[in-house]
Amino acid sequence: MYLKKAIRELIKRVVASNLCWSIGSPLFQNIPYLLFLRKQVVIENHKLLVSQYFEDLIVKNGIFKGLKYPKLEASGSAIYPKLLGSYESELNGVLDEILTKPFTVFIDIGCAEGYYLAGIANKIDKIKLIGIDISESALNQTQKMLQKNGVDLINVSLLQKFDTTLIPKNNTDQVLLICDCEGYEEIIFNANSCVNFSNCTLLIECHDYIVPNITETLVNTLKLTHHLEIIRSTLDETFKFDFIPSELQKLSLEEKLQLVQEGRPTQMNWIYAKPHTI
Repeated sequence: MYLKKAIRELIKRVVASNLCWSIGSPLFQNIPYLLFLRKQVVIENHKLLVSQYFEDLIVKNGIFKGLKYPKLEASGSAIYPKLLGSYESELNGVLDEILTKPFTVFIDIGCAEGYYLAGIANKIDKIKLIGIDISESALNQTQKMLQKNGVDLINVSLLQKFDTTLIPKNNTDQVLLICDCEGYEEIIFNANSCVNFSNCTLLIECHDYIVPNITETLVNTLKLTHHLEIIRSTLDETFKFDFIPSELQKLSLEEKLQLVQEGRPTQMNWIYAKPHTI
């Protein structure tokens, strides 16, 4: 019994050693059990490598580089694409343009843990923030995220329900509104309510797999008051490998995909809508 245990431990050490594996590889490659053990060792080593790289919880690249997370957790989405800076990078051109504008109010419908709220607050000084999410837990995360990034909570409202009365009527305010609310965009931006958004710059994620043809419906509604641009998400995530640093290049293709994939069930659209008055 003791001998068997000692032999198993010796095998594990040999398999875990890069030098031993390199020397014995011609023989080991023909032994399925050793291949299995080696794969487990590599996976664990890579997990450790990833956890060490992200241990400071700071966004490494992208539009919100330097943004700080209070913990390794996102609400309703994958955390690693956000920390890499690859998250929704299809929108980088739009966001670059947005960040040149003097917005005074930012409304984020479906704010999750506060990625966009804190990110925008770090880029546009003294902007008023309104975060909406039906999840109380998400709003708690958002508050912690904002505090972690030094955002003054005096200028912040965190609510569980959106109402058009939240949109300032003052003509001196410039309003940015981002919406990601899992199909509820059909209710928010309907033919009767859209007059309320006529002076707002909008970035709406469309969930056609929940509400069929919602992109087309919103385009037909918003084109009366806004200039529209459609941005497509991508299912081919490999272009986002550019965000993976040299420190993590030894990861397998599968592991790299796990880092950058955002969990979208299908290709999706965003509508970027700028008021005709701008």
